[in-house]
Amino acid sequence: MLIEVDGGVDTTNVKTLLDAGVDVFVAGFSIFGKPDPGKAVKEMLKIGKTKIC
Repeated sequence: MLIEVDGGVDTTNVKTLLDAGVDVFVAGFSIFGKPDPGKAVKEMLKIGKTKIC
């Protein structure tokens, strides 16, 4: 079973969520609400780099 968080996920809390055991994230506004969505994705991936499979 996977644990998912849908909404409210951003660079300020993604590490905490990963540490709590969350497997899947839905990050809409925190990505697409930014002027550069690609940069926002890279920032989030960088934070979770050690946990990404």
